[in-house]
Amino acid sequence: MVPLILTLLGLIGILSGCLARLSSPPSEGSPLQQLTLDPSEDFYADWSPDGQRIAIISDRSGTWNVWVIDSDGSNPQAFTSDHQATSPSWSPDGSIIAYATDRESGMRFWTDLWIMRSDGSHPEPLTQTPPMKDLLPSWSPDGRNITFLSLDMNAPPAWRVMLMHLQDREPKVITREGILFSRLAWSPDGKWIAFASKKTGNWDIWIIHPDGTGLKQVTTSPATDTLPDWSPDGQKIAFTSDRAGNQDIWAIEMSRE
Repeated sequence: MVPLILTLLGLIGILSGCLARLSSPPSEGSPLQQLTLDPSEDFYADWSPDGQRIAIISDRSGTWNVWVIDSDGSNPQAFTSDHQATSPSWSPDGSIIAYATDRESGMRFWTDLWIMRSDGSHPEPLTQTPPMKDLLPSWSPDGRNITFLSLDMNAPPAWRVMLMHLQDREPKVITREGILFSRLAWSPDGKWIAFASKKTGNWDIWIIHPDGTGLKQVTTSPATDTLPDWSPDGQKIAFTSDRAGNQDIWAIEMSRE
């Protein structure tokens, strides 16, 4: 039987193209460059804040691990090894990479969040809570907090949105309201976290304050709305929706609060 962690990694791989920051589509004739040429499977690209490097997930060493390449695809370096890893995320100042790994789970039953320095050194755990699966870390704009999704493997399947202050490293539940396995997106001012939830019966976009207050529904369509991402000025949220029949990108204006 394929370990559940591989199933989750596969799902992350499918979503990885949507997890990158949304940008304007390339114009006709825009240059296209293949950055990785290895026969392995490479996915889940996350740019360093200075744009010089990209953290990716690759199985070129035999297992899924965090690798870092230069922005032109050169100089690939393995930053983790001998275990499964996924969802790398650079801190806003580029000094730390957060990621999820099963390195402490002999049966790959759970995953913890770890951090390491930007050169791959000094790996250390942020969460060590078996049998939880902790995935998809997302940094607050000021780099002081990390949100992530957590699943209790001993309870009915239900993802929870968690928040950890890096100073005390005590994870706290923000909400558990029908959470979809999907990206968590901080607003640029750090006041809101956007996520996808089925709280009212349909998959919609919701927002909540980092302290768990102020829960608000953003979209109300019977369609499936997922993968939110804030505009740089915080005035809009872009998201994926099938409300027109296909999976397309939509955007909604947010009130100033």
